[in-house]
Amino acid sequence: MRPREVTRSPATRDRAVDGWLSAADELVAYNGIRAGDEAGFRLVAEPLQPVLRRLAGLTTTSPVEAREVVVATWRGALRSIGMFWWSTSFATWLARATVERGRSRASRPGAEALPRPVRGFRRPAPGPVDWSDLPFSARWDGALEVLATTQASMPLELREVLHVSAVERWPRARSCEVLGLPADTFDRLLEDAQRQLVDALAWFIGDDASSAMHERMEHVAAALRMLTAPTADDAEPLDPDVVAVFRDWRAEHVPTWLRVRTRVFSRVKRHLRDKARREVADPRNSSI
Repeated sequence: MRPREVTRSPATRDRAVDGWLSAADELVAYNGIRAGDEAGFRLVAEPLQPVLRRLAGLTTTSPVEAREVVVATWRGALRSIGMFWWSTSFATWLARATVERGRSRASRPGAEALPRPVRGFRRPAPGPVDWSDLPFSARWDGALEVLATTQASMPLELREVLHVSAVERWPRARSCEVLGLPADTFDRLLEDAQRQLVDALAWFIGDDASSAMHERMEHVAAALRMLTAPTADDAEPLDPDVVAVFRDWRAEHVPTWLRVRTRVFSRVKRHLRDKARREVADPRNSSI
């Protein structure tokens, strides 16, 4: 039977920052997952879903394929969850697994090649231009197409570092952990990717690309986020197939008695928390 689709909890969205929970919340969620608690699983899986799909989209040719990569990542992660030792955050571990699975899928024999559009743009007439208007003014008509084509023509390693920096806007330490790169290698690849994008846009509008690269890159990054955001809606419900993977794993690996005990404890904790909130809101409800 296909599991019922459940919308994302506002509380889950509020507790996660860019898909990453606090260390305390993540520990609670991890222990809940090990005990077969679906609420704990959702606490991690819901905010991470759009992040993981965007990462998978770097090595796939359609949203359907990206979704398949994320489902497969969760299946493998749950099977090997006992191997996770907190040398990094649980979310980072999952993101790294998604990247590695996507890379493996893209490099296997017979994999469909990623699209590589051919550049064929009509350049506007030369003249003064304000990069902060990118890509909204008429002067920048076609800029998003230039960015999309230039980005798609890059090697995968450049697209990965560009994505985590410009689209996800992660700290460098997290980006290096997820991509499995030393910091100096990450910096070198990122600078190369940024230069290619700025050079392509400067060529397109007939501007001088020899200066103010980092300042211009801020506006280029905003345009990149416009291209990427529609591929994974942060408000979408958790994929029912991901929930099904968790429930299948739970049925196979978590004893029934542990699941029942966890469910009872969760209900008691929720009841006590709600009772405390009611008493704070109205002291007359206090039993003291």
